[in-house]
Order: sequence, then structure tokens, then C-alpha cells
Amino acid sequence: MLVALTQAVKNRIRNDDIFARIGGEEFVVLMRNTSLQEAILLATELKETISTLHVDANKQSVSFTASFGVATLLPRFKDFETLLNHADKLMYQAKSEGRNRVIY
Repeated sequence: MLVALTQAVKNRIRNDDIFARIGGEEFVVLMRNTSLQEAILLATELKETISTLHVDANKQSVSFTASFGVATLLPRFKDFETLLNHADKLMYQAKSEGRNRVIY
């Protein structure tokens, strides 16, 4: 599943964007010089792409969804840790509101 997810994301993000696993089932996409609207669009596209993935595991086809919290560094946040914490809270809000959604 991790390989399928990584391939799907890498096929959509720019070469200078960073996609990383930050723990368990949590990932981050860092995008420089990107507006909030552009980030929301990418998150929405990734959500839709991920929801179409099917991975064969133990003779079964497994599908999965993704919940996104989208945040921008400036002007609201001044450091990466605060930004990441805010995006994490938004992601958990997306999960609590029914999963497979984008919150910003």
C-alpha cells in the first residue's frame, strides 16, 4: 500500500515538492511558492486519486482513502512546527467529519 500511495503522489507533485511519511498513516507534502488555493486543489486531486487505488494483499483487493489538512506557512504561521501542528489538527478534523475529505 505504501508503494502504491507513494507512486500515486509522486506522479502528481512537482519535482521540488517533498513527500514524506511522518509517522504511522500520516504523510506530508511540502510545497514551496504555493498558494492556499493551489494546495487545496492538489489535496483534492490526491484525495480523488488515492480513493481509486486498489492493492492486492492476501488475495484480496484493498482500497483506501485519505483525509487532508491543508495549511500555509505565511502570513498566519511563522515556523514549520506551528504549521505542521495546525495541518495535523485539520487532518484529524477531516477524519472526525467522515474521512476522505480536505479541510483547510
